Amino acid sequence: MRKIIILLVVMISQGVFGLNPIITHLRTADPSAHVWADGKIWIYASHDQDNATDYSSMDGYHVFSSSDMYNWTDHGEVLHSRDVSWGIAGGGWMWAPDCNYKNGTYYFYFPHKDAGGTFRIGVATSSKPEGPFTDIGNYIQGTSGTDPACFIDDDGQAYLYYGSAKVAKLKPNMIELAEPARTVNYGASNFGEGSWMHKYNGKYYYSYTDFTDPVHQAYYSIGTSPYGPFTYKGPITTKNPPCAQDHHSIVEYKGQWYYFYHVGNYNGCSGNRRNVCVEYLYYNPDGTIQPLTYPGAGVMPVGTALPEIPMEAEDYTAMSGVGTESASDTGGGQALTDIQSGDWVEYPIYVPTAGNYAFDFRVASGSSGGTIKIVMFSSTVGSATVTNTGGWQTWITVRANAVFQVAGIQTLRLKFSGTTGNLLNLNWFEYTYDPIKVEAENYTKMSGIGKETTSDTGGGQNIGWIENGDWAEYAISLPFAGSYTINFRVATSTAGGTIEMVVGGSTVGIAAVTNTGGFQSWKTITATATFDTAGPQTLRLKFVGGAGYLYNINWFDYFRIPATGDLNSNGKVNMGDFAILSNTWKNGHDMTDLLKMAEDWLIN
Repeated sequence: MRKIIILLVVMISQGVFGLNPIITHLRTADPSAHVWADGKIWIYASHDQDNATDYSSMDGYHVFSSSDMYNWTDHGEVLHSRDVSWGIAGGGWMWAPDCNYKNGTYYFYFPHKDAGGTFRIGVATSSKPEGPFTDIGNYIQGTSGTDPACFIDDDGQAYLYYGSAKVAKLKPNMIELAEPARTVNYGASNFGEGSWMHKYNGKYYYSYTDFTDPVHQAYYSIGTSPYGPFTYKGPITTKNPPCAQDHHSIVEYKGQWYYFYHVGNYNGCSGNRRNVCVEYLYYNPDGTIQPLTYPGAGVMPVGTALPEIPMEAEDYTAMSGVGTESASDTGGGQALTDIQSGDWVEYPIYVPTAGNYAFDFRVASGSSGGTIKIVMFSSTVGSATVTNTGGWQTWITVRANAVFQVAGIQTLRLKFSGTTGNLLNLNWFEYTYDPIKVEAENYTKMSGIGKETTSDTGGGQNIGWIENGDWAEYAISLPFAGSYTINFRVATSTAGGTIEMVVGGSTVGIAAVTNTGGFQSWKTITATATFDTAGPQTLRLKFVGGAGYLYNINWFDYFRIPATGDLNSNGKVNMGDFAILSNTWKNGHDMTDLLKMAEDWLIN
């Protein structure tokens, strides 16, 4: 038994389940991550061309943002070599950038070759974090080299790191050096590229990449000043897998530290066509960094409650036939276009719990439209119909419903069907957990009850004049057998009574109703019911109590309670539950906790 548990732990800790790379619709590298006052996390990245064979063609910086570390919005190209008047003829050579903010302006620092072919550090500015950025017309005088990183200390002083481990203060205008650059004393001699500075518990962490090292790529040192001297602490990462690269940034977001980097092993080990990834970063009590393994599982969405999960349509991991273009919809970014019948796209998605979900698709169409099929495990679980919206950039939201059989990380395919030609454009979609809701007045049979207009939120009707022995029947369909939470929306000015839930003559659950303060003073009560079978069936609500009217009911809903050990709510304890264990491990449990979880999992 213990050997099996250890095997499970190894599989989980090595990232069997994951969401990397986080940007999939184009090749990106050199991620510089920052958190601004808007509460989002932002990535400023360089752009590798799909046909690149070296780094000379890198051009067209992109900016991405997220509010949950899971769904990333591409704000499009924010600066190109053609926008840089002092740059080398022919363009390209737009390597690893950085960005920072001061006094209402975002400063975008980027390396680029000047007209003579020497790398310089340029600056472009914007009033918005997503740009576009405007070059100031010249590079920062006195700079040569690549990989700028701008760090602003707690006292407001800005420092620019660049080139071969150089650092200098910036003037208050953020576009000039305030002093000659000095070499960082980081306590070692293995610097390759990509300086990064972050602060943790009052200490300064200088980190960098040594891309020539066959064993490790990322290293760091700790000091008490942005200048150093620093005490060398060694590698950040464990042994590199084949094709791994690095060029990282480190940032805290919503109480968790993250490590952003790029790798070349999602595309045949091409170091010139890379992908941005992210991992959790943890510190030891003494302030040293716990070694991390990459490429790893990636990270889960921020927070435990996920009432609404948006996805940018262009962030697919696989597709057939579709294209992308800029969207004029609110929020900008990119949209899928040139969608024809038979085309499809796939996404890794996170499903918090099995059950019913409402899907909203943001679409536009200048044709007769088509159908978006929601496909899970090769089965269509829902569909949305799209009609002519008035134009290819005239956006509306259409809704569909789908039932997910399992929770956790899985692959969603959207399959498009319709007539010939282009069907629709798709900007984004989001899915919301939607417990199966039944309006109480929509019974199929009843005895003794009546209907009236309700004053409850949402309006409509409720059932009333309910007395002891009355009943109502409803046609329901359960995605799984097992235990369910049942919520009833009730109101009463009397002592109330009970609601007995009956299926096939057997009572499967009971809900108790007490005085709510009035027959239109509404309250939600919760009960549990256990169903022996899944699928369509008849639920009878039998009303029990004393003399007179008992209570009113507006609606009820129901959702599945996972069985013990059934972490993904599919009615079984099997391999799919590893995804949930992986999530728990990634969210800070140590190995002892994980072993106990695995043991409980196996016993159950």
